[in-house]
Amino acid sequence: MAQIDTKIICYESIDTLHSGHFMPLIGVIPMTMTAVLYLAFALGSQRLSKLGVASRGTFALEDLASMDAMLFNMTGTLTCNKPYFDKDKIEVLAQGIDKDSAIVLAARASKPKNELYKEPMDAAIVCLLDDPDQHSSCIFIAMTLMYMTTYIDENGSKCSVLKGDPAIMLRDCGCSEEVKEHIRTRIDKLGLEGYKSIAVGRIVNSQLDIVSLLPFIDDLRSDSAEAVDNLTDMGLSVIVLTESPMTITKHVCGRLGKLGLNVLHANSMPGLVRSKKDIFLNINGISDLFIVADATDSTKSESDVVLTEHAVLSISSAVQTSREICQIMKGCMVYTVSSTLQALAVRLILLLWGLELSCFPMLVIAACNYCTSTAMLFERTKSSKSPDSLKAKKIIATGSAFGSYVALSTVMFFIITTRTEFISGIFKARSLVGHDDEIKSALFLQMSTVNHAIGLFTQSYYGCSFGPLVTISFVLSQLVATIFAVYGDMNSPLLKGIGWSWAGFVWLYNFVLLLSLILICDLRNLAKFSTSEITCWRLFTEWMKCRRLLSRGKMLMEMLTFSAISGLIIVWSIYVYHVMKVQQQ
Repeated sequence: MAQIDTKIICYESIDTLHSGHFMPLIGVIPMTMTAVLYLAFALGSQRLSKLGVASRGTFALEDLASMDAMLFNMTGTLTCNKPYFDKDKIEVLAQGIDKDSAIVLAARASKPKNELYKEPMDAAIVCLLDDPDQHSSCIFIAMTLMYMTTYIDENGSKCSVLKGDPAIMLRDCGCSEEVKEHIRTRIDKLGLEGYKSIAVGRIVNSQLDIVSLLPFIDDLRSDSAEAVDNLTDMGLSVIVLTESPMTITKHVCGRLGKLGLNVLHANSMPGLVRSKKDIFLNINGISDLFIVADATDSTKSESDVVLTEHAVLSISSAVQTSREICQIMKGCMVYTVSSTLQALAVRLILLLWGLELSCFPMLVIAACNYCTSTAMLFERTKSSKSPDSLKAKKIIATGSAFGSYVALSTVMFFIITTRTEFISGIFKARSLVGHDDEIKSALFLQMSTVNHAIGLFTQSYYGCSFGPLVTISFVLSQLVATIFAVYGDMNSPLLKGIGWSWAGFVWLYNFVLLLSLILICDLRNLAKFSTSEITCWRLFTEWMKCRRLLSRGKMLMEMLTFSAISGLIIVWSIYVYHVMKVQQQ
């Protein structure tokens, strides 16, 4: 007997699945989210390509949208990496050495021209020579180790010359304290004029002596200031890391618009990492995310995002586009969670009350939702002014709240229409009590319109603005659903229609339902305002929040009103055509 009971339960469960109670939940509604998300990623990559940014990985878009701070190295990223040496400002610090000899020594400490890649600094130094081959004519042993070259001079003596950071050379050289202080003062003075410096030294009798200081200027890119301003306006903390003297870096950063004095020494990096912020590091245009156009092919192959143009302004555009795509994806995921929860809750409740609702209505609703969600991807989106990310817990909680609200409204609608005569008495319509076929049509129309409206609400909640594409999709899909529910179809599970009176009540009920949801969300935000510690600035900010909330609600109401008027015009035209056709017969 136990085996027979088990088989009966299994067969009943299989029949329940085949009857369509849970098939839309498994195969239709969750599948919509993945398709829309992949399409959103594809559209985001297409938008980035038009901005001069090539994206390879899908996770790069989320990384761009969620980062809190962007760290730049000055050379090669914010600057052109094309140093220009001022020959008149070269200072010689050793006896028996003139400016031309100092330039030759610096050129000998550079890479030879037959290297596969020459540093821009080395190329600029070699350009100072009257004879470009002068720096390599006497080289006997060339060893590029910490910018040092060992060679045999004209007298047959073995010499070593090197160039590099003056701070490092001052630490290792054997100069007197007076000479070191003079060099530091000279570096600071050049820094106030916007010049950086490299030191040229030579090793004599195993002792390092600084020969000269070579000042140079590396101009900023033409769009660096605008890019920094745009990133700052987006809520990003733009920081410049440097190992150069702070006076030099701050002088250059003073021309970077809103960056100000947001400059840190390279030793401060561990402290930023411990702050648990989502930090994006960009050094010399080479990082774990962005690669500039000047990078090598091997470096580009390791990056998710490559700048295809010689500009950094596209970085800010890429961040803005990534946030827009993130907003769209959040709206779609919240919408999918709420739709799935509503369908599951309503179907379970209807099963408890013994109402058999086929899978056809849910398939139609899912198809309409997919069309509208796809149309929303092509509409304008307002990007967030702060870092944004796809937080699964928040998305599930928001979608569950919306889905529970909509499911409760559907259950209330079912109770009102099937347990009372109140609505039929007010609208002078026939009663639905005891008419299961008409109840199914009414539930189909109510679930379709409210589900669609919740999708529009979630998109507007995350900053999407609706255009003609979404409006046409909404009007056409709900027009089809309304005609199915009003007239019914003998070839579908909706055998009997409910008439225009009940259809009007369903639209009015859902309109009030959506208006209540808007008021609840706005009141929840306004409830955060405390009467304690009231200041003029806080009153102003809260007033601006109220204006934004009202403008969002006004935009949604205008869109719904326009859609309703368009739908009524189309429905009225179909009704007139139907009446004229009946009279002719």
